[in-house]
Amino acid sequence: ARARTDSLVAGSAGFEPASPVRVFLPPSGLGRGRGGQRMTISYEVPVDSAGTADTARAVIQGNATPAQLERIRPLLNEMRYRPARLHGCGVPGVGRVRFTVYY
Repeated sequence: ARARTDSLVAGSAGFEPASPVRVFLPPSGLGRGRGGQRMTISYEVPVDSAGTADTARAVIQGNATPAQLERIRPLLNEMRYRPARLHGCGVPGVGRVRFTVYY
C-alpha cells in the first residue's frame, strides 16, 4: 500500500515534506525596474521517494514575464530535494519553493 502524502502537513503524524537540499540565487538582470518592483515565484514539483524531482510535471506560478520565467526555469529544474518522509521512510511528495526578487 502506498502512503498518500498530498493531504499531510509538516509535523502531522511523523510526516516531513519534501525539502530542497540545494537552492540557487536568481540571476541578475531579471527586470528593468527602477526600484521598488518585485517578482514572486512559486514552484511545485512532484518528488519521488528517492528525492528525484519530476520536472516535466513542475508548476511555476507568479507575476514574472514569460522571458523571466524562461531564465529561471532551468535553475528551478536543477534543484535537488530530500524526499518526503513518513515515520522515517522516504515517500513520494511535493517539493515547494517560493521566493521574491526585488528589482
